Amino acid sequence: MKRIIDLKIQNKEMLFENLYLTALALYLLKVFFDTTLFSIPWPLHYDSILRLIILAVVLFREGYRTEGRDILWVFCIAVGGVFAFSWIHTGYAFLLDIPLLMLGAFDVPYKRILKVYIGCGLLVLATAVIGSCTGCIEDLIYFDSSDKINFKHSFGIVYSTDFAAHVVYLLFAVWVVYDRLPLSLYMVITAALAGAVYFYSGAKCSTIVILLFMAGMVYEKLLCFLERKNRFGRITAFLDSLFYAVLPCCAAVMIALMFRFDQENSAMQKVNSLLSGRLRLAHDALGKYGISKWGTAFDMIGNGGNTVTHQGYNFVDSSYCMVLIRYGLMVFLTVCGLYVMFVWRSGKSNRRRLLVILSLVAVHNAVEHHILELAYDIFIILPFARLDGAEQQEIQEKSFAGEARRTAVLAGGAVLGAGAAFWAVAYGKTLVTLLRLNEPDRHRYFVMAVSGLAIIVFLFAKEAAGVLTGTLKRAEFRKKDFVILFGAPLLLLAVWGASNRIIRIKMPIYEESIRKGVETVSAINTGMGDSVKIYADDLPALYRKNGTEISWNILSGEGLVSKENVVLLTGKDKELRRLMEKGFLFGELSEQEGIYTNDKEAAQILENSGIVMHEFYSAKKDVDMALMADANGLVRTDAGGILVEGENRSLIHGPWLTLYRGRYRVEYHLKLKGTSIGDGSCATVRLSSDSGKKIIQAKDLLKTDFDENGECVCVMEADIWDVEGVEFLLFAHGDTVIEVERIEYEKVGKIG
Repeated sequence: MKRIIDLKIQNKEMLFENLYLTALALYLLKVFFDTTLFSIPWPLHYDSILRLIILAVVLFREGYRTEGRDILWVFCIAVGGVFAFSWIHTGYAFLLDIPLLMLGAFDVPYKRILKVYIGCGLLVLATAVIGSCTGCIEDLIYFDSSDKINFKHSFGIVYSTDFAAHVVYLLFAVWVVYDRLPLSLYMVITAALAGAVYFYSGAKCSTIVILLFMAGMVYEKLLCFLERKNRFGRITAFLDSLFYAVLPCCAAVMIALMFRFDQENSAMQKVNSLLSGRLRLAHDALGKYGISKWGTAFDMIGNGGNTVTHQGYNFVDSSYCMVLIRYGLMVFLTVCGLYVMFVWRSGKSNRRRLLVILSLVAVHNAVEHHILELAYDIFIILPFARLDGAEQQEIQEKSFAGEARRTAVLAGGAVLGAGAAFWAVAYGKTLVTLLRLNEPDRHRYFVMAVSGLAIIVFLFAKEAAGVLTGTLKRAEFRKKDFVILFGAPLLLLAVWGASNRIIRIKMPIYEESIRKGVETVSAINTGMGDSVKIYADDLPALYRKNGTEISWNILSGEGLVSKENVVLLTGKDKELRRLMEKGFLFGELSEQEGIYTNDKEAAQILENSGIVMHEFYSAKKDVDMALMADANGLVRTDAGGILVEGENRSLIHGPWLTLYRGRYRVEYHLKLKGTSIGDGSCATVRLSSDSGKKIIQAKDLLKTDFDENGECVCVMEADIWDVEGVEFLLFAHGDTVIEVERIEYEKVGKIG
């Protein structure tokens, strides 16, 4: 009877554990997507509801717990109290999420938590990278003339170093969880990722940490070998004990440098330069906000989200300095204590991989700000997770069997995947353009499609690898294995067929653009032969179907910025700023397509074909009037315009655009419906930036500016530097009623 009761309790505990992991997955998907450029319409109060669900799961799970209530559980509760006090003082609600998830992780196997993190992280990161390559979202490219790595890609993440941080933490988690993968394979993958992170994202800190990670992998393998041979036991124990001091040392060094920073000290200046100005920013924040017990709330302004330099940059990158100033001394001490305790528990449980990783996390957080961000540093919620020591030796012994075969199979799969990527991206770019998946309100369809395909490919690859490596024997095949192994390729073929059908159906929309593009490409090829490379950034599959040879390009159009003798066909609405800065010319190919080139001969051929080439982006755009009406609570007219009725019903909120430097022309197409004002201004149009705080230009409208039909085109031209929050406003005076039929803007020249 007791055994049955114990079994029922155990089943209930497993149920609550699975509920916790499900809630964690939903939370991680949200925070991962928040680091991308996707516009995802999450359900109303998603965060609050999920927070309540996690709290309920934790409470119910604790109610059914029969053991485990020890000093560790008391400490866990105390940690939650510290974070809660900081939340009350600063208002940062996410500070509640960390202790809740930490409490939920109590006595849950740490590898189960990491597997959830890996699954969510890889899915979202892959979707972001594919989205940036296919043009669904932007691949932000940052330029630094003082750096050898001139162009830094973000691959759909809000900033280039944040992309690199995702790679680092996912790499850490995979190595901790998947013990059976051979060291040689890990080394090859890690070296390739280090090169990619450095050359494509310019993330020096992440690159250094990845290189240290390679050394850590060798260290772990070597010490495991020595332990099996029963050699140098005291030395290995001493070396492992050194990991306990890594985080306290990193925190102490960064905080000491923050306090002692002196603008006049040449040595400090050199260190500050090596850390990309982080010391000065931390020191400035310290002087402005100081250190309090429970933190000081302030907005950190960084350069993420777009490539415009943001005014008032004050981002404190070092996690230790940021936590100390922003979240308070108590949270800082608690976080440090949690990591030291986690390192101690890892060493006690013979989890050397965790020892290595936690030390690398400490080094990474000395320079970057992700210590309390679960989309990156998932290890912050693991200090109270279950660390079983029994399985380590078994896994270590199994990891040596069949190593060469597994490496060959996985390497072959990687080569095949890389080869298929060019074809897949070409089709993806075309489908994104044809289905308008690059529009923010349609991002969710892209995410669902790519996520579904990614899961199918992963399941098939897993089953195929199991068969080829001998891990999955034929005698062990279940019905599920057969369905995945043979059904997944059929599903992929069905997707390919559906893609071709969509292309055939949607092709007529771009028929004129493709015809013009094919003629242009033919003229360039006839005049120049192979001396120029031609790329299509949005419709490569359509060009190929029309017999036009287009070079493969897996990156977005701006990824061609460092290439010479290039012609790029792309959507006319894409202002590829980096190309223009590096001497590319732009021309309007058709109503839908634009063309860029940095080849003088190709530019001359285009001019001879009647395409006017500019040294600045010059395509006219319309403001989304529906969004403007919603933002201002105004009525839409039957013609699709906006009705402005008096001072209290004016356009006081604009489209909030990000514009890049140049001379802009803005046209308001207006119709006067009525006004009692005879003399003087009946309305004012205004261009502003920084959400209306800075006026770029303003112009008063008189009744005489409107013709006999009440129509007026108000034109303003102004020099605008790289700026965000640009708004096109209209203030009606008195009882004036004006219909804003449309607002158009275009760049008509360069500044200076």
